[in-house]
Amino acid sequence: MSVNFTTVLAVYGAVLSTVAIVMNVAKYIKDRAHVVVEAGEHVLMSSKVATHKLGIKVINKGRRPITIEGCGFKLDADSGENLLSVLDPNLPKPLGEGESLTTYADPSQVQARNVLFAWARDAGGRVYKSKRRPFRR
Repeated sequence: MSVNFTTVLAVYGAVLSTVAIVMNVAKYIKDRAHVVVEAGEHVLMSSKVATHKLGIKVINKGRRPITIEGCGFKLDADSGENLLSVLDPNLPKPLGEGESLTTYADPSQVQARNVLFAWARDAGGRVYKSKRRPFRR
């Protein structure tokens, strides 16, 4: 069986283009925004007063910048409400690579045991969620 130059060149071109496509897809996945949302109980302290708050921390671990437009909590059915948006005068806020945003809610507005998860929404409308039941131990 004889192998001609055209066949070898065609196989080489097919392998090379497949490798290039795989590398471009890997680069796209690596370069996109990767947002992590964490919820937790915080104590804010001043010189005279310690205040208990429920915090939402949004971290951009990806390479692409995003703009966070809203944060809040999704509540379970037992609470009588469905969604709580945290009003933060600092929003919308752009987050670059490795930057974070922390916003706080007053525990008198929401009971921690009723929180299903914390959420954050970016300018593109994508919603990022924390782990379920973040205030249960």
